[in-house]
Amino acid sequence: MRKGYDVVVTANSLEALDILRTQSIDLLTQDFMRPDIHGIEFLQIMKSDAALRNIPVLGVSARPREIRAEELKQAGFDIDRDLAGYITKPFGPSELLNAVEAGLRVCEFIVCPLSTAAG
Repeated sequence: MRKGYDVVVTANSLEALDILRTQSIDLLTQDFMRPDIHGIEFLQIMKSDAALRNIPVLGVSARPREIRAEELKQAGFDIDRDLAGYITKPFGPSELLNAVEAGLRVCEFIVCPLSTAAG
């Protein structure tokens, strides 16, 4: 997936939070089914941290978009407002690249903050 992007891969959510706080990140690709911190809890952490709340998030999950949207709604988030995009597994490299580029375009001219309504 070489397209001129610098990609940072982390081993766990705590490492991801550290990277997000110390590096300039244009878009976070967040798998909702991480073993250590669930994606919704991760979004809540980001929302509560002023240094992280404006980082756009591309949600990734095997769960269908409609089901994930309802789970996010129950936690006070809106999948269309609070995520820069959402992609369902399985997907190929070109689908991921398209989702990344779309997520970056969504936030190119506007700030994509996580809603302050949640949590």
